[in-house]
Amino acid sequence: MKDKLAAISKTFLFKDTPEDKLELVAEIAEEKFYHSGDTIFREGDFGGELFIIVSGSVKVGKTVKDERQELARLESGEVFGEISIVDEMPRSATVQANEPTTLLAIKVEDLECLFVDQPELTAPVFRAFSKVLAARLRETTKDATFLRELVGKK
Repeated sequence: MKDKLAAISKTFLFKDTPEDKLELVAEIAEEKFYHSGDTIFREGDFGGELFIIVSGSVKVGKTVKDERQELARLESGEVFGEISIVDEMPRSATVQANEPTTLLAIKVEDLECLFVDQPELTAPVFRAFSKVLAARLRETTKDATFLRELVGKK
């Protein structure tokens, strides 16, 4: 349980969560192991879990014009699949273990039940989530502006 708590508390999503509430999150987190090259989920899959990397790393990729493009590499302490907390859309990318990797998987339905039972947990998690989404949106806007300038459109 200590290892789960340590991994969860390091993430952007739960860093401001009180320790007694982190214990509740740790109780619903399931440890999973993946070998190098294993697919954790595929683009288009239903998004019913979010993941915390305990050890190892993953690569995030997307298929563009029938070619696999690597978008990011994530390492210990990082979270992925978290968008499934707020929408019920299919996964937007494929994630594979880059090396032997241990993850904590948290089912969204279990987390939602925890939010109902422990409403004081909800605010810090969604505040952290909102900050990350805002930063990603700013980066996307910056990239889109750069691309528009590159092709000469205003």
